[in-house]
Amino acid sequence: MTSLASCKPSRPANNASRYHRQPLIPQEPKLKIVNGHQSRDLSHEDKPLGDHRLGGTKRYFSELTALEYFIVRHVAVLSMEPLLEGHFNQEELLDLIETKRPTFWSKFGKAFTPKEKRQKAKQNAIFGVPLEVLLERDYEESTDCVGPGSLKVPSLVQEAVSAMKTMDMSVEGVFRKNGNIKRLNDVKAEIDAKGAVEVDLSKENPVQVAALLKKFLRELPDPLLTHKLFKLWITSQRIEEADRRRRLLHLTCCLLPKAHRDTLEVLFTFMNWVSSFSHVDEESGSKMDIHNLATVITPNVLYSPYKDEPKLGKVEGGVDETFLAIEAVHSLIECNESMCEVCSTTCFLVVESKIFC
Repeated sequence: MTSLASCKPSRPANNASRYHRQPLIPQEPKLKIVNGHQSRDLSHEDKPLGDHRLGGTKRYFSELTALEYFIVRHVAVLSMEPLLEGHFNQEELLDLIETKRPTFWSKFGKAFTPKEKRQKAKQNAIFGVPLEVLLERDYEESTDCVGPGSLKVPSLVQEAVSAMKTMDMSVEGVFRKNGNIKRLNDVKAEIDAKGAVEVDLSKENPVQVAALLKKFLRELPDPLLTHKLFKLWITSQRIEEADRRRRLLHLTCCLLPKAHRDTLEVLFTFMNWVSSFSHVDEESGSKMDIHNLATVITPNVLYSPYKDEPKLGKVEGGVDETFLAIEAVHSLIECNESMCEVCSTTCFLVVESKIFC
């Protein structure tokens, strides 16, 4: 996995050791082009990870085909199994990425479900709709990502990011303040009725647009970092060794459904940029550094599936899971660029699998 040299520490000095920059995963032999084909370089030179990329360049998740992403997710499971000994077994990890397809009988059974029990969704709703469903009818190709090319994200996310990039983001408390609640609900209703593209968010102030984006994330049926992976994100922060903790965090990103991972990349790339306005000078700035942004955004993107049951998903080993969730999101924002690269080991296996397909 790639180096974290691009990450800028923003935590207090007593936490510096936790974010020491080291490679996330052992380096694999370099891949080079020979007669138009990628092959393994068997030289034993000890070169930086940057030289162990396909064709001498970095490989990003945004460049992967559907097949490659499928392979990456399964390779990630095998790679993280030894890191999670005592926490997860291979079967449990595979369950995190495998979804059961509806069978004829499951569809047949739904026909007899009473109408009042069926979930009714507004035909054009934007809020409260699963990401995968929303991306089928209301999306934009965003170039506000780390890798080359573009990523398919909800139109509302892209419109909000684009609008705020034209605003003064040094306003104090942006993403922390809730804005005008009545106006927030009015804009939400307008977006649900017309679609995100038809509503001009540039007319709003940055606090209001940020609050709208948080509301959209909060109302997703499955949060951005997913209920299914919640325990895995939390477990990654219980690991004491910094190298293993970072590797596991990166590998967990590989397990996200594509719609969630792509939206995460665009959102956290933007969050990283927003943090640069936390202290413009001695007298001005939003005061929203990466840690503060992580603190206010985490309840909207990563929370326990048992949040309504106070006895579950709260404290284990004397550490509040809410705090661990914030730590995970902090690391994801701070090292977003590295988290969006495909690790060298996985990169090699993807190429090898394509050669033998």
